[in-house]
Amino acid sequence: MDTNSHLQRALPSSALDALRVVGSVARDGGCAVYLVGGPLRDALLNRSIVDVDVSVEGDAIALAERIAARHDAVVDKTHEAFGTATVTFADGYTVDLATARAETYAEPAALPTVTPSSIREDLLRRDFTISAMAAPIEGDGFGALVDPCSGVADLQARRIRVLHPGSFRDDPTRIFRACRFARRFAFTLDDCTSTAVRETVDGGYVAGLTGARARNEITAVLREDEAIPTLADLHEHGALQALATPFPFAADAHDLVARADELVKPSEADRPRALLLAWLDALRAAGRPIARWLMEPADVMRDFDAISDIRKATDGRGPTALRPSEWHPLLAGVCADILPVLGARLGAAAHADLVVLRRRFADLRPFVTGDDLRELGYAPGPNYGEVLQATLDAQLDGAVTDRERALEFAQARMRGLGCAPVPDCT
Repeated sequence: MDTNSHLQRALPSSALDALRVVGSVARDGGCAVYLVGGPLRDALLNRSIVDVDVSVEGDAIALAERIAARHDAVVDKTHEAFGTATVTFADGYTVDLATARAETYAEPAALPTVTPSSIREDLLRRDFTISAMAAPIEGDGFGALVDPCSGVADLQARRIRVLHPGSFRDDPTRIFRACRFARRFAFTLDDCTSTAVRETVDGGYVAGLTGARARNEITAVLREDEAIPTLADLHEHGALQALATPFPFAADAHDLVARADELVKPSEADRPRALLLAWLDALRAAGRPIARWLMEPADVMRDFDAISDIRKATDGRGPTALRPSEWHPLLAGVCADILPVLGARLGAAAHADLVVLRRRFADLRPFVTGDDLRELGYAPGPNYGEVLQATLDAQLDGAVTDRERALEFAQARMRGLGCAPVPDCT
């Protein structure tokens, strides 16, 4: 396989320029550098590449600092424990550098202990054979492919294969990646890999993952075009149910998430977040402890609660069941990501109405404010809030249609409450 031509075609010019700089500085410093992992895999599959990962036989952080010193670049972030650094060039292109390393696991599902190593050892620590390949960066191109695990053969056979039977036990997050890659590339897990998944799940090793690590993998799945089939595969393997806090993707969750997915685009919603909310909502009361265990941000919990509140308020009925003034406190201030979930529950027609309502609320400008009441001579007091809310409700429901009528309405409400436009009114 002509690795060089594949890479020259797949890499954008900014990436090629950056890699030439990396290779040049590395050679001057006496260390070898390699394009590795996913970018190389994608190039060999004739897929476009955006980001690149470089493995360094030597000190990656020191190399990053030399690159920044000699070229118009900055070292954005480093991680001493893992020997990694990110270099950003003047054109904004970034390259991730990592010291070639070997990994050992003190116990299943633990983060690894790393030690510097050769490129071969670095490849042998990776998740799948199709990711365990490297191309040396040489001059204006790339050298002969380093492929110790027959990754090219597995690419051609369209299969996902782990490097050793204990791979998933060491790092159960690899199960999530195996299912993602299988769906993304239309590959299949080979028999040994499928067996390793089953043994890892049955052995209880998946429960060793922290909520944060599980969240990262689930988020990565939800970003995939084939997110829903991937979740179904993970459920079929038992991986989701085997988490320390089980997060199943059974038929009812599958159906609700699939319906929500169809409504993401017209909602102008963030797809991964909307699908997560639909999944959590499908589990009803169980969704909250799952979200807490996953350490989801507070805004996810807020939107999960908003969906629950709206479901209770409507009792499964569409938007016409409530007046606009009743919808306003439910929808105002919530993000668009809840709309696909509500639409999945209430139907496409109701969803369209909710989209219109939310946009209307986002653009809403009250006809009357507290400043207007003060200008009319009413002193601020506890009646302000009640009158302003009643006036806004009348505006939302069409009882007042312009500012003049809204001011008349507000004054009538103030009089009804016994307030007169005098300084001592409360």
